Amino acid sequence: MPELQVHQTHGKKLLIGKSGIYSGSVDTAFAHHERLDGGGYPRGVGADKIPYFAKIIAIADTYDAITSHRCYKDGTPSIKAFEVLFKNCDTAYDKELVEIFIKMMGVYAPGCIVEMTNSEIGIVISTNKDKRLKPKVLLLRSRDNPHIKQRLIDMSADTTDSRNNVYVVKEAYIDGTFDIHLSDYLKKGLKIDFDS
Repeated sequence: MPELQVHQTHGKKLLIGKSGIYSGSVDTAFAHHERLDGGGYPRGVGADKIPYFAKIIAIADTYDAITSHRCYKDGTPSIKAFEVLFKNCDTAYDKELVEIFIKMMGVYAPGCIVEMTNSEIGIVISTNKDKRLKPKVLLLRSRDNPHIKQRLIDMSADTTDSRNNVYVVKEAYIDGTFDIHLSDYLKKGLKIDFDS
């Protein structure tokens, strides 16, 4: 078995040796790469043998793996991760849990970078549970001007730009695009809300 596929075994061993750890977390760490159709690892078990919390962590772990920068690949926008998760519902991932995850994250996940149709660019800071296509966005720059006045817009209120056009997201991007790094703004005190 490749080294990458034994990390959950190492995690299980570490957790078993710790006092005060919820016992379910041991099973979750061990089984988070199992898939509903039995195509996962380390045991290759089916849906009925996978702990509930491991099914949840499998979704979050896959989302993180797709959207994060790794030494061997660049991250991908959250919308693409949602497509992969949804495409693999009921074979790899529990469909109901995927739908809840996507609802919770919003179409434009908090922390992702978005470009508006007017070329202004910002960071999604929270979603709107009733209007998933209309998050709150901290606008930071435009495509042609990195020095616009930063401002927060609530797209659910149909906020308009300087030309009186309603803000609409044109495209979502990964962290670091347009030289915008979420970590820089978090260090300055920006709060990201995952539960709006």
